[in-house]
Amino acid sequence: MAYDTAGNVTKVTDPRGTTAQTTYTSQYGWDSMRRLVQKTDANGKLYKYTYNLDGELTKTEAQVGAAWQTTSYSYTPTGQQATVTDASNQVTTKSYDALDRLSVVTDAAGRRSKVVYDSVGQVLKEIRAWAGSNDNCAVPGTLQQCYARSSYDQNGRKLAVQDANGNITSYLYDGHERLTKATFPDSRPMTPTAIC
Repeated sequence: MAYDTAGNVTKVTDPRGTTAQTTYTSQYGWDSMRRLVQKTDANGKLYKYTYNLDGELTKTEAQVGAAWQTTSYSYTPTGQQATVTDASNQVTTKSYDALDRLSVVTDAAGRRSKVVYDSVGQVLKEIRAWAGSNDNCAVPGTLQQCYARSSYDQNGRKLAVQDANGNITSYLYDGHERLTKATFPDSRPMTPTAIC
């Protein structure tokens, strides 16, 4: 991967050597509280953002042709995101532990994902349940997606993720904490291009 001076990814080379380059040209509008209220992306798509009195994002509107797709958000008393309601009126709910860390996400179909933390608060394990199996990984053929264990370096950067079958994806970073290489379980690396 290559980055511009703002830290945006400008070039990605996949394991086959195919390179994709990106140029960013977007326009932004801000309110008096310096919050983003409007954005026009490089494709001319318009987005609008609405906030509550606490400064929390409560609504995102995305222009799709002449119509608008709205996503709305609600929050817990401590300011954590509690629900996300998408443009199809599908609701995802989020629950938190006693330390206000995300612990359970339940999607509109009732599937639950759980997050387990280590002693320093980093994500140790993510457990994903599948249709009809809210608390375990009993659905045949889905074990490899059932959970992931993560490991970190002393700077808190994720070094590896191991799935339920023992497959490992590993990560390397540059001196600016940016991802420079990811090696997937089949040993194919995603190698960055030189950073100019």
